[in-house]
Amino acid sequence: MSNEVEFEYAGLSVVPKDVTIVRFQNIAHAGDCMFKGCKRLKRVVFNEDLKKIGCETFYGCKELEYINLPSTLIQICYNAFKCCENIETVIFNEGLKKITGAFEDCKSLKSITFPSTIIEAGDRTFQNCTSLAKVVVNEGLQVIGKGLFASCLSLESLQSLILSL
Repeated sequence: MSNEVEFEYAGLSVVPKDVTIVRFQNIAHAGDCMFKGCKRLKRVVFNEDLKKIGCETFYGCKELEYINLPSTLIQICYNAFKCCENIETVIFNEGLKKITGAFEDCKSLKSITFPSTIIEAGDRTFQNCTSLAKVVVNEGLQVIGKGLFASCLSLESLQSLILSL
């Protein structure tokens, strides 16, 4: 008997709180608070048409370890992944334009690379990511929010590939 609870998210259904794997199906916008508090959620498979992840969508999903965002994603809203303490890796694909406070308190996050398409990294986006050691910022970033890397105690490398601001 498997302890995995897989759920196909199509937008209008109630999400079981014991879900461990979510597969998005034809979703353009992941709704606010949709998976908030799904403490057993370990893996999310996004569909390629996803454009926006709403506020607090995955807030407090403490078992979530890895996020591979689709190339169609344009925006990640405030607190979308806040307190996802086990996320070690986030893959930001080209196309993403705006992140606002989305990864605060992701204490296991180790490194990030901003895509060249990102225009804005808002206030406190990576605040209290205490394991974050390496950041690569590519050309394109125009708005850097207050406290973007506040309390990132392990930050050793901030590589900037920005040609001009």
